[in-house]
Amino acid sequence: MSNGLLEQLRVFARVVETGSFTRTAAELGLTQPSISRQIAALEDHYQARLLERSTRRVRPTEDGQMVYGHAQRLFDAAADVEASLVARGRDIRGKLRVTASVVFGRLELLPRLGRLMDRYPGIDIDLALTDRFVDLVEDGIDIAIRIGAVEQAGFIVRNIGHTRRIVVAHRDYWQREGLPQHPSDLSDHQCLIFTGLHEQGSWAFESAEGALAVPIHGRLTMSTSDALREAVLLGMGPSITPSWFFRDELATGEVVEVLADYQAAPRRVQAVMPSKRLLAPRVRVFSDFLADELRGDPHLG
Repeated sequence: MSNGLLEQLRVFARVVETGSFTRTAAELGLTQPSISRQIAALEDHYQARLLERSTRRVRPTEDGQMVYGHAQRLFDAAADVEASLVARGRDIRGKLRVTASVVFGRLELLPRLGRLMDRYPGIDIDLALTDRFVDLVEDGIDIAIRIGAVEQAGFIVRNIGHTRRIVVAHRDYWQREGLPQHPSDLSDHQCLIFTGLHEQGSWAFESAEGALAVPIHGRLTMSTSDALREAVLLGMGPSITPSWFFRDELATGEVVEVLADYQAAPRRVQAVMPSKRLLAPRVRVFSDFLADELRGDPHLG
């Protein structure tokens, strides 16, 4: 099988998976006419129409489904060969595009990247920190680190850690306003609210009493995790955050956890990657590296 045919099959597989010539072109760094030419050449090679095109989506024909199935097995086998070579220490090179939330990226990811880059000097990192939802295909991202359960068809989602969530405020705030003894006491406080959470109107807890959903309110609502962290440090109110948000400040007592007997549900830390048929070795080693880093961390393991 020629390299040209392999490339055409790779492009065809991504068109099937994304349902879009435009998205495939953005992901692979090609133009849309180039994608069309590759598909036309593949259809000419097999003497069959492989895709049905509509104004909203591209779908495989019956012949296209068969070709796609064979392509999946071919790329899975190639991925296994790459993984074996990586395990044997093959040199790994290339640019890796990574995205994460602002605070996780700044506090937890950046301090670890130096060790990764020392271990793999051929890898370059392009790090995009944002609290907005990133379309990995549209933005050409290789791997996203996300907090919370993620279910995305056509993506590999790997659990690499967990994060405990706690109610915190600056020590000056608690001295001024008093410590809550029960989650219901939070109704007396102006809570700091992060719009990135689904639970903006109430906070959920588990305890010996069972499940509790406590209504909360606050005058300050923020759309970025960095702003939420800064507002807590300024003593503007309590919030519910991952414990690693204030790793150092909790240790020094600057930020104080309350309601330790009432636990909010932990959140998964997940690595989200495009289909494994396109996973480069640098993506695999990054995912493995970060999973190893978090495994022994009391805030993230």
